[in-house]
Amino acid sequence: MLVVGTRAIPSEVPWPIIGRAGALASANAALDADGSVVFAGEAGIGKTALAALLAAELEAQSDAEVTRLAATSLIGLPLDAFGALVDEQGDSAARAVVVLDDIQLLDDDAAVVLHRLVSDGRLQLVATLRTGETTPAAATALWKDGLVERIDLERLTHEQIDEVIDCVLDGPVDPEISHQLRVDAQGSPLMLRELLRAPLANNTLR
Repeated sequence: MLVVGTRAIPSEVPWPIIGRAGALASANAALDADGSVVFAGEAGIGKTALAALLAAELEAQSDAEVTRLAATSLIGLPLDAFGALVDEQGDSAARAVVVLDDIQLLDDDAAVVLHRLVSDGRLQLVATLRTGETTPAAATALWKDGLVERIDLERLTHEQIDEVIDCVLDGPVDPEISHQLRVDAQGSPLMLRELLRAPLANNTLR
């Protein structure tokens, strides 16, 4: 299992990632240029899945040392503890990459240290941000200062939802069922996954 932030998710993401090619291309370009990235969006939009996919790809690279941390695990640490943790992760020749879910949950001290580590070039960051919530000023400064590329994720279109459904079920679906799934999912990949989970498990939808 791969832990990204506070959630445990599979190292290989089995659910199809549709409509995010542009976001992934931008993220990979930023990381290839020794930069950092944050996926931003509302709950259930697919931020964690994209971060997990990037983490798995980075782990397969010999020049990257990937550290997966929960934002809440950094709360209350002494100011230098986070930096020391990054420095202790392994081969000094490898680039340090931190994957951090829900960056908005950092406390002010942890956000200040994270900003310093990124600005000093001591780590590359792959983070997720749930929009609509209060975020520490130092964390917000990461993308306002141009240290991190912020990629805002939009809801899936009806066509993209249909593509996910067809991919999961390996074939076309009754138009009425597709329409109802589009209405109920409201463009949320997580909601669509939950709507399909039970019918797929009990074989009532195929």
